[in-house]
Amino acid sequence: MSTNFSSYELKIDYQKNANRPERIFQTMADLISDFQELDEILLESFPSVLKVDVVLEEIEVGSIKTKLKTVLTHIPDSALEALEWKKILGAFLIKAKYAIIEYLSESETIESKETINRIKDKVIYISEKEVGYRANISSIKLLDNISKMSNSIKSLTEDEKVMYISSSGELILNRNFNLTTQQIEELLIEEINEYSSTVVMQVKKPDYTGQSKWDFHLDGHIISVKIRDREWLGKFQSGKVILRPGDSIEALLRVESHRDDIGIVINEVFELMKVKRIIHESQNNNQQIELF
Repeated sequence: MSTNFSSYELKIDYQKNANRPERIFQTMADLISDFQELDEILLESFPSVLKVDVVLEEIEVGSIKTKLKTVLTHIPDSALEALEWKKILGAFLIKAKYAIIEYLSESETIESKETINRIKDKVIYISEKEVGYRANISSIKLLDNISKMSNSIKSLTEDEKVMYISSSGELILNRNFNLTTQQIEELLIEEINEYSSTVVMQVKKPDYTGQSKWDFHLDGHIISVKIRDREWLGKFQSGKVILRPGDSIEALLRVESHRDDIGIVINEVFELMKVKRIIHESQNNNQQIELF
């Protein structure tokens, strides 16, 4: 293993003549993305404007061993200062990733906020020791990343394993660890805010027969909305109300916003309570046609 301050290895031990060999390479590709994202999360709260790139140093075969290096850019100005920052932050990233993976190797999920805080406290301790700065790690981003990482290795068999190898040591990624989106929300939600407003939303994906959510364009985003206006929905699904591509709906929208302990939105639930009118997209002069 290289002793470079920013280098680490991801190694997959696999069975020769394994079925679906493409899954081995997909696992490695997904893990490389996951680890780069984790570096970005770990560095997000530092005062300098930092950019993280992952550089491929070497690939070894037999087992698949990928040697990677984290490249930090946009650090302080002078060459000497930049080199020192690279060493300091590189050491922090290596040790912080090791600490997170080590913690996860000892359990099959995260069951409490106390566990999240213990993981974050360990990362904070490393940042204060290595960098002299208290890192402020986003719980939602960290847990999302951990969930992605656990999903990335799900296609491996019991006889196959992934190892994280660095100057801090070697660890086997825990194949039995699992953390779902629902678990993350339940762990982090501290506050639920509800409000309703009349909005205009462009229809992206309606449901013509069932009770599935509809997709709408709203304020530059795509949102999934449960239709609670049963009378209007029945008319639409029976063909009494016509929607054309590009049409919009003016409606009373109820929003349930789930936030964590520092006010970051974890999830939003959208419900269409009452359709007020349909706005057809005119092919000629953008005329709005009110139906209700």
